[in-house]
Amino acid sequence: MKIGKSLLTGIVMIALGTTLVSGCNFPDREKTEKTEASDFTYNEETGQIKITGYQGEGGDVIIPSEIDGKSVTCIGESAFENCNTMKSISIPDSVTSIGNQAFRKCSSLTNITIPDGVKIIENSTFYDCSSLTSISFPDSVSSIGISAFVNCRSLKSVNIPDGVTTISMNTFSDCAGLMSISIPDSVKGIHEAAFYNCCSLTSITIPEGVTVIGDHAFSRCSALTSITIPDSLTRVGYWSFGNCTSLECINVSSDNKEFSSEDGILYNKEKTNLYACPAGKTGTVVLPDSLVNIEDFAFADCQGLEGIVLPNGLTRLGGCAFSDCILLTSITIPESVNEICTGAFWDCSSLASITIPQGVTSIENSVFAGCWALTTITIPDSVTSIGEESFNGCSALTSIAIPNSVTSIGRVCFAYCDELVSITIPASVTEIGYGNFDSCELLVIYCPQNSVAYQYAIDNGIKCEIKE
Repeated sequence: MKIGKSLLTGIVMIALGTTLVSGCNFPDREKTEKTEASDFTYNEETGQIKITGYQGEGGDVIIPSEIDGKSVTCIGESAFENCNTMKSISIPDSVTSIGNQAFRKCSSLTNITIPDGVKIIENSTFYDCSSLTSISFPDSVSSIGISAFVNCRSLKSVNIPDGVTTISMNTFSDCAGLMSISIPDSVKGIHEAAFYNCCSLTSITIPEGVTVIGDHAFSRCSALTSITIPDSLTRVGYWSFGNCTSLECINVSSDNKEFSSEDGILYNKEKTNLYACPAGKTGTVVLPDSLVNIEDFAFADCQGLEGIVLPNGLTRLGGCAFSDCILLTSITIPESVNEICTGAFWDCSSLASITIPQGVTSIENSVFAGCWALTTITIPDSVTSIGEESFNGCSALTSIAIPNSVTSIGRVCFAYCDELVSITIPASVTEIGYGNFDSCELLVIYCPQNSVAYQYAIDNGIKCEIKE
């Protein structure tokens, strides 16, 4: 069974606003002459015209600067949404405002020039304009909204105008053709998933002045080979560079007061916290003796790593810290570790054995789920609970002994451990979640008579042998 990585389902491509029905789905006839005012729906507001919709034949569309003798100043929300016959559009200089989703899903639109005077590119303005190859911004633009260019997969390059201070959440997500982008010095924040899955982006310069890189900001930028953290940066979100499979080094300016880099791996300045190992790293890495904490997703998707040497003094392995390290065959967890978080070794499909150190009190949800090669696991008597799906899909595991300290075993914990033939469950276990041994057809449960495990075996038709 393949377990869903629940921690990663938080990446949502946002499309704000309501969808309006437009009259753009005419036969494929180009209209290249000047567009008539009758092709548009519009409202008059304080003596100015706001375009609210389009009902023409598409092709090369020209918005007039005046309608009924009044200046056209605004393109309303969703005005051209789903106009899939429109190939280009000319916007007059009189326009100063373009609403949310104005050109969303204009699948044939290839280029557009934003006129001087427009200050804000609103949320989802060009969402899913899959044929858009170029866009020209005026210097007047100071803000680019959430999801503004999501899935503009034909867009090759972008020059963000000086004056923009924030690259918003999902702004360029899934722009698969984007090869270069110029970020001005005015930018202070690059937010969640801003460049998620820009898989053709080979390099990017983060300017001085940027203080925040959000969660997933450059995740799945699989062609990105290097990145340099500037002096100004104070926060890096989790999985910011996750699954950047060509990234071998994260560099940090020596003058940065918060972060440092050693062997291409990103740490805090004191090297007590490890934030990110580039996914293109191969072989074996040796971590510094100063290390105390490995952050969530720090080694996630490092599919070329074969070994990781953890130092004594390390206390925490973060959520999904080593998930999908598919070549990792073994790892020694030092006795100093007292916390192994959710999904820490999720889908480490080559991991054959592991010993959990004394001091760990809980095996969290999905910690070893999908570790198909795991044959032996040693659980210390400091552990009091075993979380949901902890060993789900460990199909090579043949036997396991639960220590007397454990009181609860979460749901589907050992489901799909197809080769599991024996498990010893003590009387101390008073709670066993549902579906715990699904697909464990060879299993025998060894437990005391009249224990919770004994009754569970009877209720679920599992062979049971008494062991006091």
